Order: sequence, then structure tokens, then C-alpha cells
Amino acid sequence: MKNLLLPYAYDSTGNLVHIDNARKEDTYKCPECGKVLSLNISRIPEGQKYHRRNHFSHPKGSPDNKCTESFLHKLFKERAANCIREKITNGNEFIFAWQCHECGEYHQGNMLKKARTVCLEYDLDICRPDVALLDADGKIVIAIEVIVTHKPEPEVIAYYNAYKIACLQINVSDFSDCRNVEDKLMHPDNVNLCSTP
Repeated sequence: MKNLLLPYAYDSTGNLVHIDNARKEDTYKCPECGKVLSLNISRIPEGQKYHRRNHFSHPKGSPDNKCTESFLHKLFKERAANCIREKITNGNEFIFAWQCHECGEYHQGNMLKKARTVCLEYDLDICRPDVALLDADGKIVIAIEVIVTHKPEPEVIAYYNAYKIACLQINVSDFSDCRNVEDKLMHPDNVNLCSTP
């Protein structure tokens, strides 16, 4: 995992602000740990040698990466849930496609064929999928796992397989992925079930 730069923070009024909209006279706090952050604004224009992207950072000696990775995970899963909720509300289909690791074929499905509600961190006792899609009876039909640093444990995948729950794994490596949530959902990196076994 590369060293991520934190582009978001809460301002003094509690609003989530992107670094491009930050003002030097305001105070910014980490969206994960709540510590006051510094603004790092590059004086070297973009495209020139030694330019570094603008970002927020923790005080010297505090680790940035743990908070940054946690917030990236949280932001992506919240935006994914909101995207799916909007599709359900509008009565749209939501087609996703993947290369099957079991049969090697290319499959596609409608994420909203049975799904009626969306939950974050739905408790299944053995695990808590980042985003869970539930049918009209409240039964989980699709689990979405957002992968920033680690994949679901083998016993979690075994559980999904045993109960015929489709698990969509989506690799997220940078905050730019949070601007492409719909596309990432439409092209999961791994799906556990083969649609033509």
C-alpha cells in the first residue's frame, strides 16, 4: 500500500472539506481521530518536478496512514451505500460485470434484482460486510467488501458461499476511487459465486 495523502478534513463548523477548498485561517481536524491537522499546500506548480499533491497531515510524530486508510475505507463504503440507495429509490437496474475466477467466463448480474434495502456493517455474527443488500424479507443477498488493506478472511468467504450470498470485493487504493464509486461497483475485482456453475 502506497503512502496515502489525506485530502479531506472537518473544518471548525464540522463540515467535511476537500483540501482544494481549505482556508489557512480555519482549523481542520482528522475525520478519524479528531486531531488538529496541518495544511500542506505545494508552492511548486502541478506538473513540475518536486510537486506534491496538496493534503492535510497530522502533527509530526503522529502516523498519517492508519487514519487515512480508515477514512478512505469509510468514505468509499458510505458513498457506495448512497449510490445503491439512489438506484433502489429510482427503480433502476444496476448491472455489474466480472471475470469469474471459477470458470474463467465473463458474467454480469443485476445488483438490484432482489435487493430492497442497503445497510452498512450489517451484523451476521461471523462477519459484518461493509455494505449489505437485503431483500424484501430482510435476508442478505449481496455483501460488498471494500478492500483497502486486507481481504475478507477465508471463513467469511466460506460463509458467503455456504449461504449463497454474492460477495463483491472492491479494491480501493486512493481517494480518486471515491469519485468513481458507481464504476467501481459496476466492475468488482472479485465475486465469489459463479453464475453458471
